[in-house]
Amino acid sequence: MKLLKELLKLFEQGLFGFALFLTLIILLKLFSCYVLKYELLFTVDMTDIHLSSVGFVLTFLIALLKRLGATPEEIQEEDI
Repeated sequence: MKLLKELLKLFEQGLFGFALFLTLIILLKLFSCYVLKYELLFTVDMTDIHLSSVGFVLTFLIALLKRLGATPEEIQEEDI
């Protein structure tokens, strides 16, 4: 049960990274489309989703490595 709880926390942090990267990509595309008039049509492609998955993997791995290197006392302090 505790392992499942830890994995859910890591997954949640990964989703945060995914959302952060996707938001950044969308904002930059909107900026280039409407402000700079660089593109005529605003689209979100599958490549944008794939690029956002890098954010998921990075934040998931960073959180996992922090958990692996932490002592049990440090982990309990984070949970509070």
